[in-house]
Amino acid sequence: DTVRESTWVRHEMINVRVHLKPALGRVRLGKLNPLQVQTFYRCKLDQGLSAASVLKIHSTLSKSLKQAVRWRLEPLNVCMAVVLPRITKPEIQPLDAQQMKALLKAAQGTDLYALWVLMATTGVRVGEALGLRWEDLDLDARTLRVNRTVYRGQSCLPKTDSSRRTIKLSRLVTEALRQHPQQCGWVFPTSRGTTINVNNLRYRSWKRLLERAHLPSGTRIHDLRHSAATLLLSKSVPIKVVSEMLGHSDVSITLSIYAHVLPDMQDGAAEAMDDALS
Repeated sequence: DTVRESTWVRHEMINVRVHLKPALGRVRLGKLNPLQVQTFYRCKLDQGLSAASVLKIHSTLSKSLKQAVRWRLEPLNVCMAVVLPRITKPEIQPLDAQQMKALLKAAQGTDLYALWVLMATTGVRVGEALGLRWEDLDLDARTLRVNRTVYRGQSCLPKTDSSRRTIKLSRLVTEALRQHPQQCGWVFPTSRGTTINVNNLRYRSWKRLLERAHLPSGTRIHDLRHSAATLLLSKSVPIKVVSEMLGHSDVSITLSIYAHVLPDMQDGAAEAMDDALS
């Protein structure tokens, strides 16, 4: 009861069942030592898992052993003595304004045109967009309320309290939503009236859309979120406003992700000062 159900499922299904149990499941708790854990992590890296995936496995194991220490089943969390792999964050490759226009032009006439416009203009996460219901929208006031997200086809609460937020909608997306058919309570349902599976969206709609727009095939759906944020910052929208739109818990998160945009904004700041005082 300390995490969302989707978080628990991810820990149990992927980290425990797939990785931890086959390798360490038969080791008695009192016999587990840091060398075994370190060797296990090294093997996973050699098998092709990314450093980020190994860190997620480590998180599951470490939290489990931390609980064992609390229950006096083990005097020490051996994960505390393990050296973790370093993550090299890939550089964000957002779409520029012309590429965004090409994407939306290619999406015109498709069933999910409003979805792509929504994500491109607001920066909402794909799960948040797929979890929208019509009662979350006020098209007259041009606002959207993020109340839930969709994970593995299941509706659940947003990631953090700050993720539950109200976003002002542009006229472009408001008009697209007005034209979007209202088939059921969900804004973007399947033909059966259920929520769309993200994997199906990726391979059945997104990949085809990239081809029609002649955009790089490696562009991810999540890159629409980065593209929206970068475009807003480049237009001198205050970073606090962008952070609130994205649902970040702290503006420092926004700063760390989009620091590459800020140096270019200094040119505009310098020109603004000239205009003000010259």
